Amino acid sequence: MFENISSDNYIYDLERDITGPMDLLLNNPWKEVKLTRLEVQTTIYDTNTAAAIRSVRIPQTVYQPGQTVPARVVMEPVRQELREYEVLLQLPEYLPEGNYQINIGSQQAYQQQMQAAQPQRFSAFTPADVQRILQERLSIRRDKLYISIIMPDSGIAIEETSLPSLPGSKAVLLTDKSRLSLTRRFQAFASNSMDTDYVINGNANLPIEVRKK
Repeated sequence: MFENISSDNYIYDLERDITGPMDLLLNNPWKEVKLTRLEVQTTIYDTNTAAAIRSVRIPQTVYQPGQTVPARVVMEPVRQELREYEVLLQLPEYLPEGNYQINIGSQQAYQQQMQAAQPQRFSAFTPADVQRILQERLSIRRDKLYISIIMPDSGIAIEETSLPSLPGSKAVLLTDKSRLSLTRRFQAFASNSMDTDYVINGNANLPIEVRKK
């Protein structure tokens, strides 16, 4: 059971929320799933709650590992005055020095970031994986504002199993193309989100530099 919200997109989001999980369940190659019941409850309101991200700013561009990045986001709702939100992202204590991109945006932008950094989380190899992927996808709401950062390579995924912090020599061996198992590099991913009153559209990428004292 799950719930979500949509606005200014006809019935396309509702259709995807129904057909996407059904397609993944009914067409999985491991176990036959018999659909005995499908219950959908939809509430339709006469208000448009869509809002586009108009601008994003942060107070500085240089941070230390472990610091919190506060992003001020100005959103433009349909036929309403501008609204401003502040969403926070705490940088990991172990984050290496270097240049990074902070992504602030919608549910769709967040999913794309997460899938780019950790594709193994969206790959199914067993029936249990199908359920895990569904639960994760359906928990990402459209009325939340997301902030995230993709960090350097942090490990190897063998099929759905993540092996973080591997020595370089072992990583090279595991990603050898002669291996039969599907192996891929993945990147560490940190994120946060906050509730809003709107279905958010758009995203922004802000560069930051991480520098130790």
